Amino acid sequence: MKRTTVTLMLVAMVATAFAQIGAKAKDWSFSLSTTVTSEYIGGTGGGLFSDQPCWQTGFTAFHKSGYYAGVWRSVPVDPKYANSFANEADYYLGYCKDFGEVSIDLSVALYDFVPASDMYGFAVIISANSGKVKPYARVEYDAAQSSRMAPLCIWKVGAKGGVPKTPLKWDLWLLGRPYSTGKRETLSAAKLQLCWPINIGHGGTVTPAILLQEPFRGGGPTTGHQVYSISYGIRF
Repeated sequence: MKRTTVTLMLVAMVATAFAQIGAKAKDWSFSLSTTVTSEYIGGTGGGLFSDQPCWQTGFTAFHKSGYYAGVWRSVPVDPKYANSFANEADYYLGYCKDFGEVSIDLSVALYDFVPASDMYGFAVIISANSGKVKPYARVEYDAAQSSRMAPLCIWKVGAKGGVPKTPLKWDLWLLGRPYSTGKRETLSAAKLQLCWPINIGHGGTVTPAILLQEPFRGGGPTTGHQVYSISYGIRF
């Protein structure tokens, strides 16, 4: 009941916000992604959420004004792990705007974890939008509905770029938790993604990608948990 109420409130908020900025089809674009991953490293802190394969999908709607909203879902491939952190639904709403060669992205999110209390997140992303290599930084604060769960403060720094004379794109980032559950950590996870955007005409792009992730804990690597993913995205 609690999750249903929160979800309906979030949907109503998104619908109200987008109603204010119009509904002309040419003002909108959409992205759809699907990923199969060997294990699941949670974006909320970079911890190993599940050591089982997961199927993950996401959908985002973008308005030319800079507003966007979407939903992301993770489910374990094996149904017997349904009551685990591999089973998650995220709902988010944000606004992104360019300021010269820098863009700023503000967002709020609800993280719905099946076996634990829901969490609310607030994030700020500052990124370069020009140059061959585009650095970016993200700071996020997450708070749980349950007082038994400590809040999370998370940082992420990375860069995006392309391989010369090819359509190949790369994204490399490091993620850490300066404060989490009463202890400090210097590094939580690292990620390298390679993708190959393909123009399919009529403003559409298909992007197959491969992803390698490595979780860390307490500043040192947790061995045996390298994560491999294959994803497929489309934007139109």
